[in-house]
Amino acid sequence: MDYPSEYKSNRIGHTFQAILSVILLLLSGSILLRPAMFTNIPSALVIAVCSVLLLLSAGLLYISILRLVTPLPELKYHKDGFDCKIGTYTLLHVKWDDVQDLAFINTKNEQILAVSLQKAASYIRPYRGWASTVMRARLKNYGTPVILSAKRLHIPFEELQLGFVHYWNVYKFGENYSVSETRLNQ
Repeated sequence: MDYPSEYKSNRIGHTFQAILSVILLLLSGSILLRPAMFTNIPSALVIAVCSVLLLLSAGLLYISILRLVTPLPELKYHKDGFDCKIGTYTLLHVKWDDVQDLAFINTKNEQILAVSLQKAASYIRPYRGWASTVMRARLKNYGTPVILSAKRLHIPFEELQLGFVHYWNVYKFGENYSVSETRLNQ
């Protein structure tokens, strides 16, 4: 079996975000044009809240369109490591040297591959905002910030397991490592 070296991003999620942000943009823009509609609320508060919603939805629309035009891969294998998408907008590069162990976890809704890292905190430290929050939560819940979901990649869990182990073994044992050996070393 030949394992793909890249798994594409889900465009449906970015399309949904774009549509939702357009709706928020239109709604907050129309309220800004007629703030007197809300007679019980001070117009300054209505204008402030709608202005913030307008800016946030415009930013979300920009990022959604950017990800539709140039999507980040969900997972991509390289010779020195792999890239995985954290949250919606952050691509994290993990070096094979830092991969310590793997855990195959069955949660209530899905099966995931938890990649245990030697220096997990060093991967979280450079990031701020949503990516940092997601990675800290994963570190707390699973002991690692790097979680790979077969459901999110739209592949069977066995394919995720075997593919990851295959590329990790290719790094450890060289290019001559065969796919049949991956199955035997499970």
